[in-house]
Amino acid sequence: NSVIPLPNIHKLASPPGGAAFHRHYANAPVCCPSRATLWSGHHAHRIPHSHGRGECAGMSVNGAWNNYEGLPRNYTNRIDQVLSRSGGYDVYMSGKQDFSEGSHTLNVRMGSWTKQVRFPYDMSKTGGWRYDYAEVCRSNGTVLQGNRSAHQEDWNVLDNTLDWIRTKAANTSDDRPFFVYQGMNIVHPPYRTNKYYYDKIDPSKIDVPAWQDIKDMHPCDLQSSMLKGCIPSDDERDVVEQYYRRRNVRRIYYAMIAEFDAMVGRYMDTVKEAGLWGNNLIQERAEVSTSRSCIETNAAYRLISYYFGKCRYTEIGMAPLLDPRSSSRDFTRSFVVSQFHGTNLAMSWFLIVMEMPSDGRIYKLVQYGTGMEVSPQLFDLTSDPNEMRNLALEESYTDIVTVLDHELRSIVDYPTVARDVASYDRNSFRCWKRNVAGDWKQVIHEKNLRWTPSWDRDSEGAFAA
Repeated sequence: NSVIPLPNIHKLASPPGGAAFHRHYANAPVCCPSRATLWSGHHAHRIPHSHGRGECAGMSVNGAWNNYEGLPRNYTNRIDQVLSRSGGYDVYMSGKQDFSEGSHTLNVRMGSWTKQVRFPYDMSKTGGWRYDYAEVCRSNGTVLQGNRSAHQEDWNVLDNTLDWIRTKAANTSDDRPFFVYQGMNIVHPPYRTNKYYYDKIDPSKIDVPAWQDIKDMHPCDLQSSMLKGCIPSDDERDVVEQYYRRRNVRRIYYAMIAEFDAMVGRYMDTVKEAGLWGNNLIQERAEVSTSRSCIETNAAYRLISYYFGKCRYTEIGMAPLLDPRSSSRDFTRSFVVSQFHGTNLAMSWFLIVMEMPSDGRIYKLVQYGTGMEVSPQLFDLTSDPNEMRNLALEESYTDIVTVLDHELRSIVDYPTVARDVASYDRNSFRCWKRNVAGDWKQVIHEKNLRWTPSWDRDSEGAFAA
């Protein structure tokens, strides 16, 4: 709070009219599956659909397994659809939406379908096999001179959305409640800001976490960090790990958050000017993708050590206030997150966050694959919010692992789901290989694909794998 000026978000979250949720989890960390779960109210493993496009059109899929998979295009029960159809709401959707299947690139599909392939790599010489663009962990970021925004597209969409609100408020003959949504691209890589917002961040206040030694990392954290391109080769290490470079990129990222706060302020001002303040709920939501969670920082994960988080998108929603008694819930219940691709692991993973009645502490358990391939991770979030100490293999925590695992299995049968995802990956790749236009061996490492530099270092070994 002392590093990034967030006056508008603080006002929005302050009593008596506001509330802040300090622990928030998306059902899935990456773009399309996350939105699909949000807009449908279903976990990612409960979104069956058929491909409506691409080389394997008509293929049945049991869940939103990666960014290419999401809600079926004929889905009719999204929040906005239900509000419009059954609640009598006037609905306005703007900006990035991205909740339907079939929308993302070949990069996404290849990264998912081949995630269990043992590609050749040399971590010392090249930093290992990389799926992601170099800019994610190697870019120095960009600062534009002056006040010209690096995110003008978001401001343009915001202006159009605010015009809709003003028109709605002025139309006294239409007394329907309304629902407004804007999806934004800001706080998503690449890291870009302007001098105005950059100067709002005091670099002396920025914390740059220490890194775990590679040998001490959980194998899945290590793999995820390598595939994201966040482990430097021996030759790159001095430059990539340089403290002031990392701090400066964080400064740029924090400046992007400060600019998002200004966008929130524009919404607040417009609602007040339209005479709607106090009668509407404004919710802002931003997700941070890490190797294990959303919003919470995992300092063991090198991408987070670079930039606090890889934020993918932000959202602002508005709707009339509801009687809180009609929407109350038990805030002590557990959170469950499932992920099947996007954080670059060779298997699906599943986590549960839960308060233990026995000691009142909040724990996070992470299971990978079927639970048999690698050991789980357990963190005491009460005393170790940065998740630096894995308790899963300590004998005194065996009972807690058992309790959390039982609760996780009651919500998602993760061994079965993990096997289903692995089968989907294999069958999807075989289908693509049969039906892709041209020679699949050429298409699979074309110049515009993120993994091509790694592939080209040892094409023969990559094809063999």
